[in-house]
Amino acid sequence: MDDLDLAMLDVSAWQSAPPLEPESLTTWRDVPSPTLVEDHAAPWVDTGASSDDRAQWLEARRSGIGASEAAAVMGEDHRADAGTVYARKVRPSREDQAEWMEWGHRLEPVIVEAYASPRYANRIAHRDGRLLRSLVHPWAICTLDAWTYPGGTSGAAIPLEVKTDSDRYGYQWDDGPPPAYVWQLQHQMLVTGAARASIVCLLGGSRLVWCDVNRDEAAIRRLVRAGADLWDRVQRFDPPPTRDHDALASIFPREEDREIELSGVEWTALDVHRCEASVVAQCARQEKEDLDARIKRAMGSAARARLDDGTVYSWTTQRDGRRVLRRKEEEIR
Repeated sequence: MDDLDLAMLDVSAWQSAPPLEPESLTTWRDVPSPTLVEDHAAPWVDTGASSDDRAQWLEARRSGIGASEAAAVMGEDHRADAGTVYARKVRPSREDQAEWMEWGHRLEPVIVEAYASPRYANRIAHRDGRLLRSLVHPWAICTLDAWTYPGGTSGAAIPLEVKTDSDRYGYQWDDGPPPAYVWQLQHQMLVTGAARASIVCLLGGSRLVWCDVNRDEAAIRRLVRAGADLWDRVQRFDPPPTRDHDALASIFPREEDREIELSGVEWTALDVHRCEASVVAQCARQEKEDLDARIKRAMGSAARARLDDGTVYSWTTQRDGRRVLRRKEEEIR
C-alpha cells in the first residue's frame, strides 16, 4: 500500500457510472463543407463545424478528442487529465469562453499576419478554423487556426497553431514549445498526416516567437493508443482514473439517497493515508509560507535575488498590484 495514490483512484473500482441521459452523448453528424486546402488524398474529413460558430463547434467537439486535449490525455497538462476530457464528452458542455480565450481568438488574424511577414517566418499563411476528423482514427479531431506553406505555394501545407501567453519573458519557451503544445501539434499531425507543424505565440503582448515541430511517429503511436482507449471508455461510460474533482462532479452530478460499502483493507488504508496526507499538506503549506516570508524579507525592495548555484528568485509587481515571488533554476547548457 506504500504506493497507493488515492488521488488517482479509479472510481469504477467501487461504482460503475450511473445511467446517463440520452442527450449526454452528442448526436453530431459530420456535414463537410468545401475543402479549403485542395488535397483529394487528404487523410482527414471536414466535419462542417467551425470555431466561428462556437455553439456548433462545442457540440461537434464532443464527437472526438481534440488536439488541445491531447496533452491531458497523455498526462502532460497540469490543468487537466484524461478524466477532464472524458467529462467533456459524456456531459453537455457548459463551457463559457473566458476573456483570455476571447482575446486570443480576436488576435489570431494579427498574429498570423505577423508570422507571415519577413520579420518572422516569412511564409504564406491563411486562417482556417474548421474542425477536421481523421479518416483512420475517427475519434481524433482538430481545429486548425491556420495553414502555412514552408516551401511556398508549390509545397505542402502544414498546420499552424496560434497561441497567446501572458508570460512576456517566455521562460517555458527556452527549449522550444512547452510539452503540452508539442502534444497538440503531434495530434494535429496525426489528423492531417503532415510531416511537421508550426506554432507561433505572442508573449505578453509584446514578443512573438515561432518554431516548427517535426512529426514524431513514436509519440503519435502513444497518442493513438491512449486516445483510442479513452474513446472506448467514453462509448462504454467507463470513467478513467482522474485527479479532476470538477470532472467527477460533472460525471456524477447528482447523489442518490443510498449507502454503499467500501469494504476491505484497501479502503481502510486509503482512509488512513488520506488523513496523514491532510496533515502533511497543511504543515507543508505553512512551512512554505514561512520560507517565502524569509526570502521576501531578505530581498526587501529588490526585484531579483540570485543564489550561489545560479537559482534566481524574482519578487515583482503584477498587473493587479500584488508582488509575486517566483523561482527559476539556472539553465543547464
